[in-house]
Amino acid sequence: MWRMPTNSVLDLKQLVMTAWRERWSEREWSMHTKQYLNHPSDVFHIADILVSQAYIGKVPNSTLVNYIKYAISTGMLSYAAVFAAVAKHEDLHKLESTREVYALSENYLSIINEIPLVEDPITLCSTLRVILQWLFHNTELYLKGVSGIYPTAADEFIKLNCQIIEQLTTRSRTSMLLTIARFEESSAWSNIETDLAVVKTASAQNILHKEISDACHHVSQLSRCPILSRSVYPVTLSSLQVFLPLSGFIIFEVERRTLTEPEGFALQLSLLSQIHGLSTFELLFYVIQTCLMGFLDSVHCKTEMEHEWSAMIYLRIPKIFCCLRSNLKGSEFESPSRNAIKKSAHFESELIKALHKLCQLDCLLDALDQLKDGVSWLKSLTEHFVSERLITAKPNIEHLLQIRKETASYGQEKCQNPQLIVKSVSTLKQLMTSINAGDFATQPEMLLKTFQGICSQGSFHTLIACAAASGQLSNFASKLMQFNEGVKASSAENSKTAHIRAVLFDMSFLLTCHLVNAFRKPVVMDPIQKTSEMSGCFLYQWIKAWWVLPTNRAIVTKYETDTSRVEVYIKILRTSNEFRLSLTKWQDVCINLPQAFIELIIAKQKGYLSFADLTKACNLIRDNCPLCVILAVMLAIVRALRLCVGHSDHIKMLEILAEKSQAQHQSSLSYDERYAYFGKILVQLMGDLLPEFDNSLKPNLGKSAGEILQVTLQETKNHGWINNERLKKFIFCLKFLDIKIFTRLLIAFILKEIRLDAVEAAINIVFTVMKLNLESFTIHMLQSGIPDQLLSDPHSILNPVGSAIAKMTVACLDIVLNDRLLKQKMLLASGEKLSPFLYEASPNKGQDNLHKVRRLLSSSTEHDLASSGSSSGLPPTEPILIVLADFIQKLWKLMTLREPSPLNEFIFTFIKCALFSTPLVSRSVKQLLPVELVKELSSRLVENGRELLFAASDLGNPEVRRIAAEAICLADTLQ
Repeated sequence: MWRMPTNSVLDLKQLVMTAWRERWSEREWSMHTKQYLNHPSDVFHIADILVSQAYIGKVPNSTLVNYIKYAISTGMLSYAAVFAAVAKHEDLHKLESTREVYALSENYLSIINEIPLVEDPITLCSTLRVILQWLFHNTELYLKGVSGIYPTAADEFIKLNCQIIEQLTTRSRTSMLLTIARFEESSAWSNIETDLAVVKTASAQNILHKEISDACHHVSQLSRCPILSRSVYPVTLSSLQVFLPLSGFIIFEVERRTLTEPEGFALQLSLLSQIHGLSTFELLFYVIQTCLMGFLDSVHCKTEMEHEWSAMIYLRIPKIFCCLRSNLKGSEFESPSRNAIKKSAHFESELIKALHKLCQLDCLLDALDQLKDGVSWLKSLTEHFVSERLITAKPNIEHLLQIRKETASYGQEKCQNPQLIVKSVSTLKQLMTSINAGDFATQPEMLLKTFQGICSQGSFHTLIACAAASGQLSNFASKLMQFNEGVKASSAENSKTAHIRAVLFDMSFLLTCHLVNAFRKPVVMDPIQKTSEMSGCFLYQWIKAWWVLPTNRAIVTKYETDTSRVEVYIKILRTSNEFRLSLTKWQDVCINLPQAFIELIIAKQKGYLSFADLTKACNLIRDNCPLCVILAVMLAIVRALRLCVGHSDHIKMLEILAEKSQAQHQSSLSYDERYAYFGKILVQLMGDLLPEFDNSLKPNLGKSAGEILQVTLQETKNHGWINNERLKKFIFCLKFLDIKIFTRLLIAFILKEIRLDAVEAAINIVFTVMKLNLESFTIHMLQSGIPDQLLSDPHSILNPVGSAIAKMTVACLDIVLNDRLLKQKMLLASGEKLSPFLYEASPNKGQDNLHKVRRLLSSSTEHDLASSGSSSGLPPTEPILIVLADFIQKLWKLMTLREPSPLNEFIFTFIKCALFSTPLVSRSVKQLLPVELVKELSSRLVENGRELLFAASDLGNPEVRRIAAEAICLADTLQ
């Protein structure tokens, strides 16, 4: 019978040998052995002794092997201890014992991949790394030749090595633990990399080279854990239904005249396509469908946007499609020219599929074909794609046109021929050349005819739509400004020539202002501002001074007037009955006459003049001066009105000046056309300067903005489309509602739905409406909208509502962050600057860096860690990133305050969607995750696969490595 030694040194080897000699049972052996397990390292000593003694002979010792199996099954020995002992086996020439060692290793590797493990996870990671290194070392020895082993036996063991390496590196649990080991002991891992290179070189001529190469490849992929971007929420529509989030994006682009560059617009479309899981042909179909429906809607609603939609279809879409084609991913293993050919062929086939699907929209195509006699939209659209080399295969075209037979022509003329927009490109170039080369002194009447030809509403709208679509808008505006500069004064002229010059000055002034009015000041003026030749241009400086944005109503620049000239104009206004046109310097009139009229108003208020005197001055200006001068006077009156308490006189004067002049109507050239432009410009400028003049208020009187928003949202849900009228209502609500209230109403619109299909419809509408000012909406949603709802009523976000809101939030982040990146690259126009009060940093922002998680495994290199700095591509001072950091901290605080509830599900869905989103969002969110939150969610993260867990884990942080390893070991099943 075994007796316990009296000395303090534990003679484990003597205990094992005694048990073997006396043939103790596994139970008896374990009872004696447990008395000596006083330290965690003792199990490693026992495992070393058991393994070394069990396989010391030519054949394994069955008794000791049974002890090992029993100890593992009862938990007395850990898998890590056994693997550490196995890695010390060096007697490779003992074939049977070595074969059994491999079998033991393979068996236990299979077991730990199938069941949860309760042992120290970091130790297990290290021993798996040691096993991997042992296998490579053995393979190297077998390749070089082991004494006493025949080549056939060596090949057998090489295959065994490769099989176990494959099992280690491809099965979920062991491969994940090895990945952590790679970060836990990076210096030790370099030895594996060295062995890997040696083995690959040594096996070059071996018959098992392929198996060895595959094993080496599996090892090299351990530190690569890329996240493949997935759609945030896929499309769940019938095949021909309008997809509102994408359609709304295009509608806002056209109706608001955003004029995004084709490359930037194509990138935005690609991002939306990825968010919603659209294939290439689905994206192309929805783009074409939206544009055709937008054109049809503009004709039926009789808006001015008919020309913009024509330009979008025939001028911008081909350019955007070309950019989409170039953005297609090609093979890394083929030449650029070969890739270009393949991408063109693939894109053409997808475009043909989209057009085939378009043929199923019989009602839409029939309605379009009946707008204009002799126009077949499918045919014209296809022919245009052919001319742009987007479609090259003639059989495809013929087959496509056979599918849709020509519809009967009804001979209606409800719109102009949309294909005229294509011809307008050359017309625009000729016009700019004529304006640039025109000499008023030698050919005034010819220039007048030119401007009269373009001044008609339809003609000019076609030209500016063409200019906008072809990127010539600012160039066209600068040509008009330069022409205006050339006719502002003359040294010698008769009355007829003076009248023509006044009309030309007025036309060029009003047309330029109409451009700025239609497309907004930054779009037209910012490119011109970069050219030094326009710095001294009067019209450029006048627009720059007077054209304010609604957000800056209080800022109006006042021109420096000439006192002597003001006095001259005061005298004319008081004593004259007519305004002389000959030799008049119209820029001088626009600057000084308004101030002269203001002096008259001041004199009337002081009692020096009567109201009749003011009325006479108004009539003189209205009946004799160009409309641009009247515009300048009225703006000056508005500025003066804002600076005084009593302004009844100012309002009456504005009403008189705004009236149509019968005198000019009878005698002046093209007065009606000019007055139409004058009226539109006046409404916009007055509404921007003073809210009480805002024309958008009139149709909505009697209802609050909140009521209008709710009704319009419901109408959009019922019709599935945002037409021009609903868009104006949304813009009105955005203008007169606080954005926090607007955001809260949008969230409330979602929360009132219960059924999945109704929730998805509401989400699509809200997501679309938010694109009116997506960055501001997203900031307010993250700052207060979602946190307030989670705090006040967490049960309101039960699925499917909570899941839908989480996915929409990630989609909003995706677009905002990528848009900011595109703006940095100058592919998108800069938006308005946000107020810093919107994104003031929270007190928690300065937390220790150990409580932030950054993604390290998305590095482009195979083994290098990603840098510890910001990897999102955006500066940390970016407003949306500041707000996002605060939002994630709020989520974590809410999670710690409450018992498990729908809140936990919402947070997990949000993080999961963010991790599977585009790399920019994925990296941005991961940098801000607190370690405690990762620990809380680690078990759910690992259930969804290694990529998701590692994407949320900073494996350069020892604390996070342990969290990840524990989650891997304790997981029941792994993907």
